[in-house]
Amino acid sequence: MAIDSFNGLMQDVEFKRNNLTNSTIKKIRKLYKNIANDYMKRLGKVNKDSLEARYLEDSVKYLQEEYERLGKEFIKDLNKNIEIIIEETTSTQLSFFEKICDEYSVDLKPHFTQMFTKIHEDVLREVITGEMYKDKIKLSNRIWNDINKTKSDLEYILSEGLAKKKSVYNLAKDLEKYVNPKSAKDYDWSNIYPGTKKKIDFNAYRLASTYINHAYQYAAKKSCIKNPYVTKMKWMSSHDNRVCPLCAERDGKEYTPSELPMDHPLGRCTFIYVIPKSLDEIGEELGRWSRDEEENEKLDNWFNEYGEDFL
Repeated sequence: MAIDSFNGLMQDVEFKRNNLTNSTIKKIRKLYKNIANDYMKRLGKVNKDSLEARYLEDSVKYLQEEYERLGKEFIKDLNKNIEIIIEETTSTQLSFFEKICDEYSVDLKPHFTQMFTKIHEDVLREVITGEMYKDKIKLSNRIWNDINKTKSDLEYILSEGLAKKKSVYNLAKDLEKYVNPKSAKDYDWSNIYPGTKKKIDFNAYRLASTYINHAYQYAAKKSCIKNPYVTKMKWMSSHDNRVCPLCAERDGKEYTPSELPMDHPLGRCTFIYVIPKSLDEIGEELGRWSRDEEENEKLDNWFNEYGEDFL
C-alpha cells in the first residue's frame, strides 16, 4: 500500500460518507412527505362545510404523534449511520498499520487493533453524547428539540388561527401547508404565524448531513492525532459556485490533526493526509523500533502519550 493508495482508501470512505448522507436525507424527506400526504388524504375525504373545531384539535394531536414516531426513527437511523461512518474511517486507518505489520514483520498488529477499536468507541461516544461540540448537547436532544418545535408550531397555528377567526377548513388547510415540505410559506404566512418553520424538514436533514460529516471528520482527526506518521491534514474545498468564502480560503491549507477545524453545517469539504515518509521508510523504522534494534525518540514519545491505548 503506497501513501497515495492510503489516501485513495480514505477517498473511498468519503464516497461512503456522501452516500450515507444522501440516503439519510432522502429517507428523512420521505418520512416528512408521508406524514403530509396522509394528512392531505384525510383532509380530502371530509366535508369542508361540516368541519368543527374538534377536527382541528384531533388533527394536531394526530400530527404530533406522527412526528413523535418520526423522531424515534430518525434517532435510530442517524445513530446507526454515524457508527457506520466512524467504523469505516477508523478501519481504514487501521488497515494502514496492518499492511505495514504484515509486510515489514512488525509485531504490533493486535496493539494497533486495540488502539483503533478504542478510537472508534471514544469517537462514537463523543459524537452521540455531544462531547464533540462545545455546547455538549446530545444528538438525541438536538433531534427532540426540533421535533418539539414542530409540535409547538402546530399548537401555535391552531391557537392563532382560531384567534384570528379563520374558518375551520381554512385553518385545516394552513396546517396542511405547514406540514407539506414542498409548500412555500409567503410573506402573509410570516405575518400570521411568525416564528414557525418555513420548511418543516430542513432542520432535520441539515442536522443529519452535518452530523454524518462531522462524525467522519472527527474520527479521521482523532485517528490521525494518534498516527505518528500523519503530520498534516490538507483541506480540500469543493470547487464550484456553491463554495463559501471561508471554505475557499481554507482550500489547500494544511493543519496539524489536532488543529483541523470542523466543516460548517451542510458542508461538502474534505481533506487528504500528508505523510512525508514513504511506506518503506515507515515500515523499516517502525520495525526496528518495535524490535528494540534502535532508539527512536519520536516513537518513544508517541508511545508514552498513547501507549495506554495498546493495553
